[in-house]
Amino acid sequence: MQSTPKTADHEAAPTSNPRYCNTPACQRTAADLPSNLPPNYADLDPCSSFKELACNGWRLKHEPKPGQHRISTTTLIQDRSNGIIREIGEDPLPTGIDPSSLDAQNFYKMKAIYNSYMDVDP
Repeated sequence: MQSTPKTADHEAAPTSNPRYCNTPACQRTAADLPSNLPPNYADLDPCSSFKELACNGWRLKHEPKPGQHRISTTTLIQDRSNGIIREIGEDPLPTGIDPSSLDAQNFYKMKAIYNSYMDVDP
């Protein structure tokens, strides 16, 4: 078994079986897996209904938006990133930052760039 690099999220955790990952990241992933199974997963034969077993629960949780032909983890990450960028670009200077500081100057430059991209005529 290849060793996992020790980062804050992948710190080696004590386990009775070294073949199993017991890090916080693995625990979160394992806890999320059942929520991606279809409601009737116990009735499905993985040998004959693998695609339904592996994909239908996820599809039920992630409906495409109107006009969106397909959805994937990549589009979900892109949507989340766009939302974060939009929030940062449209929000005012965060409280606690001195308006005359270099951080504030950089923030306003970033907002100017964001606004120039958003200032598009239909």
